[in-house]
Amino acid sequence: MYKFKTVIYILMQRVVSHVLSSPEMEAFFLSRITYWWFKRVVMVGQRRPLQLEDLSPVSQQDSVQNVCCTFEEHWKNQLDARWNEMQKSSYGTSAVVHLFSAPFRSGLSLLHALWLTFLRALLQVTLLRLLTDLSGLLIPLVLRCVILFSENQPEFDWAERTYALVLLGTVVSRSLVEQQFEKHSRMTAAKVQTALTSTLHRKALSLSSSSRHNLCPGAACLSADVKRVAGLVVMLPQLLSSPLRVALCVWLLWRELGPAALVGVAMLLFLIPAGAAAERRVSELQKSKTTFRKKRGALLSEMVTEMKMLKQLVWEGWFQHRVTVSRERELETLRILGYLTAFSMLNDICVPFLVCLSSFGAFVLMDDGHVLTSAQVFTTIYLHRLLRPLLLDIPNLSPLLTQAKNSLCRLELYLLTECPTPDCCHETFTQDNTEEMFTCSHIENFSRNSDVHFSEMEVKMEPPTPTGSWMDVRLYLQTFGCCWALLCLAAQLGLVLVALGQDALLGLWTSDAKEVQSLEDWKELRNSRLSFYALLGLIQALLVCTAAKCVTKGSLRASERLHSELLSNVLHLPLTFFQTSPPEQVLHSFTQDMSVVDEQVSKCLCLWLNSLLETSAACLLISFISPIFILVASPVVALLVMLQVLSFFWFVSPSQSAPVSRQIKDLEASARCSVTLLLRESLCADVATAAFSLQQCSPSRCHRALHGQLLTQYNHIIMDRWVALRIDGLAAILVFMVTFILLVNLDTADPGIVGFALMHALNVRDNLHKYMEASCGLQDCARTLKRIAEYTVMKKEASWVQPNSAPNGWPEHGQIEFRDYRADDSKATLVAFRGLSFSTQSREKVIVLVSEWAQAEALVGFLFRTLEGTSGLLLLDRVDVSTLGLHELRCQMNIVPQVPVLFSGSLRANLDPAARLSDAQVWQALELCHLKECVQQLPGQLLHLLQKGKDSLSMGQRRLLCVARALLRKSRVLLVEEAPSSVEPEAEHLVQQVIRREFSSCTVLIVTQNPQAVIVSDRVLVLGQCGV
Repeated sequence: MYKFKTVIYILMQRVVSHVLSSPEMEAFFLSRITYWWFKRVVMVGQRRPLQLEDLSPVSQQDSVQNVCCTFEEHWKNQLDARWNEMQKSSYGTSAVVHLFSAPFRSGLSLLHALWLTFLRALLQVTLLRLLTDLSGLLIPLVLRCVILFSENQPEFDWAERTYALVLLGTVVSRSLVEQQFEKHSRMTAAKVQTALTSTLHRKALSLSSSSRHNLCPGAACLSADVKRVAGLVVMLPQLLSSPLRVALCVWLLWRELGPAALVGVAMLLFLIPAGAAAERRVSELQKSKTTFRKKRGALLSEMVTEMKMLKQLVWEGWFQHRVTVSRERELETLRILGYLTAFSMLNDICVPFLVCLSSFGAFVLMDDGHVLTSAQVFTTIYLHRLLRPLLLDIPNLSPLLTQAKNSLCRLELYLLTECPTPDCCHETFTQDNTEEMFTCSHIENFSRNSDVHFSEMEVKMEPPTPTGSWMDVRLYLQTFGCCWALLCLAAQLGLVLVALGQDALLGLWTSDAKEVQSLEDWKELRNSRLSFYALLGLIQALLVCTAAKCVTKGSLRASERLHSELLSNVLHLPLTFFQTSPPEQVLHSFTQDMSVVDEQVSKCLCLWLNSLLETSAACLLISFISPIFILVASPVVALLVMLQVLSFFWFVSPSQSAPVSRQIKDLEASARCSVTLLLRESLCADVATAAFSLQQCSPSRCHRALHGQLLTQYNHIIMDRWVALRIDGLAAILVFMVTFILLVNLDTADPGIVGFALMHALNVRDNLHKYMEASCGLQDCARTLKRIAEYTVMKKEASWVQPNSAPNGWPEHGQIEFRDYRADDSKATLVAFRGLSFSTQSREKVIVLVSEWAQAEALVGFLFRTLEGTSGLLLLDRVDVSTLGLHELRCQMNIVPQVPVLFSGSLRANLDPAARLSDAQVWQALELCHLKECVQQLPGQLLHLLQKGKDSLSMGQRRLLCVARALLRKSRVLLVEEAPSSVEPEAEHLVQQVIRREFSSCTVLIVTQNPQAVIVSDRVLVLGQCGV
């Protein structure tokens, strides 16, 4: 029987391996390195929205089951090895104690298991990283050779076309290797994340209730820890290659400038502490901003969940003021952060200039015989561009490594929770459960069902949100301000022109130096060029500060106005919207969407504009230097323009179809959400839920979710590489044409001009990548702005104020009359909805007896107009309430709700939020409601802070506070809903006494299902199925 099962298992594995054959593995070499095999997914996505079954499957080697099985096997081996070691060295001491000792909780065992699992992939990533660095360093060397050839000092006896082909081959090789490195590094990180998530899920299902309860507060951190550890595993190969890259860059700089090269490197190192200090300040401000944002989020959450009470009390203005004040504090932090962006922009734009100024200045000032050549200038500039990111990343390494180490320790500690033996930390994959896993997961994954359930939590793949259009971004630009937008445009254009002027000045300097005849003329030329070069740097710094100020002012203006409009629109929505829509939808607009508006939209617009200007300037510059370029390279330029127009069209298109990359991102987001919910359920579930999950094929369930996530991540990675490689191809062809044209026409081209043109031709690749990145970012921002703009066109409730709608002194008697009043509800079956007719006398106390509580809610909705009628009349002192403003009507009514509602804030604010009454009046109302002594015992008394989850008042006291609130408002009509069972009988007796004694001049409607609970009334109104 065992042999039979083994044979079946092997055959099933072969079938699954055939099903999982990846198109990438089947493609030939050239198609694999150019990602041509991925065109099928791209073409499908252009015709219709992508589904999971349309995506390219991962290979068997990278499949979820293979990755998870391999990792858990290595993790179990680590536990076994440590367990045996502890048993040998325990000498009578419990091995479990040693298992949890500090050395084993250092995270090294988990890291070692990951290293063994992904050793081949990491070695591959390391090799690709080294090849990427070396191929990147070849470009300035080839650039130097090309410029030397233009100076009639060739290092090799090559023809013009040969130099152009060599530069083309270098650029293409660097691009191919770099894209392979990006693909393998990101895929390795995704597999590490998959393996750790699977292990955490299996471990969580095996925990006891007490352990799960103790670990539940830290459960949200585990997902972040997994991402950090995945980043660490991929970061290790890069740490090995970075010192080699730095050493080679410094050596090549020394070769060009000698000791003067160290001056530029020293300048970079000198500026590192300043950048680190700015980063620390930014980090502190980010924490403050997060604190303010959480406070505002708590207020908004309270506002949305208690919107019914806010509208009934006419307290929308009070909450709007509270949210606005909290928002202003957040915007003040954003203002300081915005001004710090000036330092960041100076670091990105002006630091390269300072490095070049110090290097070239030191070179020419060290010895009067030092004359800069075009090859030295532009090779040095390119090498500094390669060296600067490496040195500036040094301050970030220590915190990143510390965070990753802490994450490793936390994950390892979690995996060792309740681990008396090594077997408890690992569920061995036997042939039986592996077969079950294969069967369940792959039937599910290849079922060709568009509604994919990744888990039993009813998580479905939803269609992507419609792409935002230019109209949505224009809304942002209108709130940004035309003046600030034009100033930003002028500053960005000035920065591009100054950067061109700096490089052009260096090129002209090297050309003019050849014509100098005497030492004095050389010194004069040197001093004038250095002075003018420094002046351009000063102008550049001023433009950077101007751009930062304009962007900050405009973005803050847009953030303030959009948030204010969003808040106003939400407060004017009818109550039915909040009763039928999940509160998370509104809160998402105020938190995540507004966060995008605050931090992302302006950055994406600036990056988009800057890359567009730099690309256009490079093409115009090359065309000006060599007009023949317009004819020869017109097809490539047309493709570049088409690429930019296409990405722009994707961004501004109002159509419902999104770009392929956007569709894949949406699928990835849905899959990631499924995995997050699954992990959260397993971490926070109780024992019964965990046991039920184990019975429901939990490994298969987890692996299905992880398969969806890994599948979408894989296709997202390939899609990014597919786009990037084609951009690199267009840029490489452009570089080849520029090189060939310039070298063929050396009679009319100066070496300085050749180096200048080639530098900016090589920059086109980076600018195009930035352009595509900004375009994708603007697509996301446009979607966000579209969601915010949707609240503007939503149907609002009636106007809050109607001038001259009620006579003076209204209402005087508080008489209520319903005349066949009906609501627009096709599903209504209750009499309160079908038609309501009754009237009350002045200052009458009426018990409204309902058979179902929905009748009570309908009656209250009619009186407060949170539920609008479609026919009939509702009169208050013979005035049709439909002709009144909502606030005018609701101010004349008050309610004691069934569940007493108190808002966060001081106790006094819950009674008189506008502070219109004196403290003496408030104390008098509390005394009449038998609460004076209770409030006097509270810390702060009237200023005592009420917080959710920290009840210092009983339910009866809270209900009495609602009565005191109604007493202070002095309304003519009072509605009292039946008290819940949680209210103390003594407190409810006091409530009825206060109502009978203090509201004698008001019309009181007491809505209840239990008439015996009310002591005194004038009449009883019974709402039945057949009428009143």
